[in-house]
Amino acid sequence: MAKRFFYACAGLLCGVLALSATPDSAIGAPVHVASWNVCSTGGRPFGVAVDNAGDVYVTNQWAGTLEKFRRDGTLGVRLAQSLNYPCGVAVASDGTIYVVEHLGNRVSRLSPDGSILGTFGLMLYHPVFVALDRDGNVYVTDFLNRVVKFSATGDLLSTWGSLGAGPGQLNDPGGVVVADDGFVYVADHGNDRIVKFTHDGEYVASWGSSGAGDGQFSIPHGIASSAGNIYVADNGNARVQVLSSGGSFRDTWGARGSGDGQFGPDGPTDVAVNRFGEVFVVDRANCRIQKFADLAIPTVRRSWASVKAIYR
Repeated sequence: MAKRFFYACAGLLCGVLALSATPDSAIGAPVHVASWNVCSTGGRPFGVAVDNAGDVYVTNQWAGTLEKFRRDGTLGVRLAQSLNYPCGVAVASDGTIYVVEHLGNRVSRLSPDGSILGTFGLMLYHPVFVALDRDGNVYVTDFLNRVVKFSATGDLLSTWGSLGAGPGQLNDPGGVVVADDGFVYVADHGNDRIVKFTHDGEYVASWGSSGAGDGQFSIPHGIASSAGNIYVADNGNARVQVLSSGGSFRDTWGARGSGDGQFGPDGPTDVAVNRFGEVFVVDRANCRIQKFADLAIPTVRRSWASVKAIYR
């Protein structure tokens, strides 16, 4: 089954994330605000992350690069190149950047200006996505159907998962995120579901099944979380789905195509959300980042300045 996900990693992607909303309530899908090209030098984008300032980081697999943009898509800066098929990316609170090198079988740790601080994970086998918790620990999914947990500097802490569809098992895991509640959520790509664990790898629950209905998935990939909501890039269904942290369906948006709010034949691939409530989605085939704003609830836990920023 690893072969199946490798094709997806090269041509299909996904993501998940979360926004401010009242738990277990409908929130209304964010609206499209802007798009920008991220393939000016060729290649195909895969992963996306944001930092505390709201800047956006994008990996380009074919070009082997990591680029940084302002949240409006301007001032693209190449932070790293010659990466070995970079996939997932995450940014720590101190600005340290973690990039998964899928074919390099490692995670590279970069300074905010892109300087290499070190690499780790020689025991990894084709890692795909990466996430961080509040203590700086690093969680990586790989082709051995597991989650591998490291310290911030790369010391191995624990591993969990095995091939299968039972409780705690995984089949080509994709996106991983540690939510504010401390639980770890994994997009179980091969089983078309989301699996929830404790930070130590104890199985908690799983949600979803194969299909195109609400709460169903087709090759889900990336995942992220914020304020009690989980956003999943439902790749095969060309949409983003929103779930509560308890697995309840909340909303969805997207369709196949190249227009605003639509995604190409191998997207969406990954998503991220910044502190302004703006959602960034990798639209791989259309070589762009699409930006969405959660205009339905702009005043929840936000200052007036941040509300104005959404409309700028």
